[in-house]
Amino acid sequence: MPSVSVSSTTTADGSSSVAVAADSTNDIDCEDHGSNGAIVTSKSPLRRSKRNIHAIKLTGSNQSSFFRTLQTLFFNHRTTQHDYQKILLKGRRSNNNNNEKGYFAIPSVRRVTNRRQASIYVIDHFLTPSELDYFDEKIRQKLNFERSFVDNMAYDLEEIGDDDVTSPTTPEGAADATEKVYASRPPKRAKRTMIDDTQRTSTFYSFGKLHDTRIAALEQRISTLLGCWVHQIEPLQLVRYTEGQFFGIHHDMGDLEENDSVALPPKNIAVKRRLVTLFCYLNTLEQGAGGATYFPQCGHLRVNPQRGRAVLWSNVTADGQPDARTIHAGEPVKKGSKGNSNGAPPVVKYGLNIWICEE
Repeated sequence: MPSVSVSSTTTADGSSSVAVAADSTNDIDCEDHGSNGAIVTSKSPLRRSKRNIHAIKLTGSNQSSFFRTLQTLFFNHRTTQHDYQKILLKGRRSNNNNNEKGYFAIPSVRRVTNRRQASIYVIDHFLTPSELDYFDEKIRQKLNFERSFVDNMAYDLEEIGDDDVTSPTTPEGAADATEKVYASRPPKRAKRTMIDDTQRTSTFYSFGKLHDTRIAALEQRISTLLGCWVHQIEPLQLVRYTEGQFFGIHHDMGDLEENDSVALPPKNIAVKRRLVTLFCYLNTLEQGAGGATYFPQCGHLRVNPQRGRAVLWSNVTADGQPDARTIHAGEPVKKGSKGNSNGAPPVVKYGLNIWICEE
C-alpha cells in the first residue's frame, strides 16, 4: 500500500499551500498527532497471513454448522461422551418395543480411540431396518459392480509411458500381496488405469446423486446429522468384497507418500476433496471371517462388520491438512470360513461408502 507524506509551505503573500506526495512502497503508514499538533508518521511492515494457501478452508459462513461439528467430534480433545452422543444420536429415539414392526433399535455410539489418536467413532444400528432392506433389494438386483480404485487427482491428466504401468498380477498373486501391505508400503499403482491388483481387488457400484427417494432421504439424514449441505455428500457407493478380496492401505483424501505422510491433492472443481468418511456395514461377518476395517496408525484398530453399524472418522486435521493417522484398509474376506461350509453360500461383505466433501 503506498504511503502518503504531507508538507506545508508559506508563500511571500502570507498564504499557505499543502502538498501531498505518494510513496509507492509496500509499507503501511500509520499517522499520529504529537503533543504539538504535528503529524508523526511511523512505518510498519505488511502483515502476512500465516495460513497455508493450499490448505482446505474449514471455516466460513456457509459451513459454520459443519465446522462446529468437526470441531466437537475431531479437533477438540476435551470432547466428552455427552458431547459426541448429542450430535451422533440426534433424532434417533424409540419409546416402544424394538422388535415391533415400524420401530428400530436405539443406536449406540462410542469413541474407539484414545485422546492421542485420531477420533474414530463406531455407531451401532446407524442404518434403520428399512434402509437395510432397501440395500438388500438393490444387491439382489445384481448390480453392475466395477473394480475399486483410489482417486489420484495429481495424475489423472498426466501422460505416462509404458514403463510406468504396473503389470497386473494373477488373483493368487494378489492374495499373497495383501499379507505384505501391512508390513511395508506396496508398489505404486499404475497411474493410467488407477487400478492395481496388488493393492485392491474389491468392487463397487455408485448410486446417482439423489438416486431415488430412499437415497435422497438418507443423504438428508446425514446432512442434518453432521450439519453439512446435501450437495457436499458425494454420491453413495455400494462396495462388495467376495472371498479373498481386499482394499489395501490407503487414505480417502490423498496419496500416501514415501515418508508415510499423505499428499494434499490440489483443489479441483470436478472432484471435491473428502473431509469426512462414514462407512456403513450392510451385513455381519462371523468371527474369524475377516473383512474388518483396519487402522494401522490408531493402535492397530480393527472394526468388524456388523449389520447396520457405521464407523466415522475425519480425513483432515484442524489446519486443513490430510490426517495421515486415518490411513486404513479393508482386510480380505477369508476363504473357507464358516459362511461357505456345508453347502452354504460363499462369504461376501457389503458396505456403503459415504463421503462428505469440501464446498
